[in-house]
Order: sequence, then C-alpha cells, then structure tokens
Amino acid sequence: MPAPNAFTGFTTTGYSSSPTKVVDNSPTTFNTIKGWEIWTDDSHTTSFYMPAAGYRAYDNGLAMATLGVRGYYWTSALADHQRAIRLHFEASVINPVDYRNNGFGHSVRPVADN
Repeated sequence: MPAPNAFTGFTTTGYSSSPTKVVDNSPTTFNTIKGWEIWTDDSHTTSFYMPAAGYRAYDNGLAMATLGVRGYYWTSALADHQRAIRLHFEASVINPVDYRNNGFGHSVRPVADN
C-alpha cells in the first residue's frame, strides 16, 4: 500500500487542486480515457495511467458507483479510528490527501520502494 503522501506529487501544491500535472488536463480527455494519465517527472517524458475505477459502497457492498467518473485509491494510513487517507480524483479536481470512512471499497495501487 502506498504511503499517505504517495499521491501528493499529482498536484503542484500537494493538496486538492485542478489537475495540473496530467498529460492533458482537459475534462474531455478525462471523459474519453476514463481517468488521468499523470506525469511522473518534471521533464514530462514518463507517465502512467490512473483509471477512474469508482468504488464499492460500504452499506450494501454490491453496487459499483462512479465507475469511469471518479477514482479513489487507498493509502496505508488511517486518519482516525473510522477514516483512512485516500486519493480522490475526477475531471475537475485531484485531491491527493482525502479522508473517507474506511469501510468503502476503494482501489489499491501497489507500490514498491526504490
């Protein structure tokens, strides 16, 4: 699981902002590819894709919600006894440090230390 600050490089501030570090920050592009392609370096030579995978609700656990519209990815950190830190993004915003009830079924993006 990624560290709680693993996604802060996705914005210029490290906090919630418009999608400024994506390959093409047009909402049309987001809606076409159903996610963001994010630059991994300042020279804009390498990128990776983060799909808008939606989530599985904690109250019924059955239905997938916001698939292709929003992306949610857990980090390894808890905010408190009920909430964990996650990445949340959609066409107009990327929030790399967001808090949500840890009962939600969000995606996990495996990472490795160098």
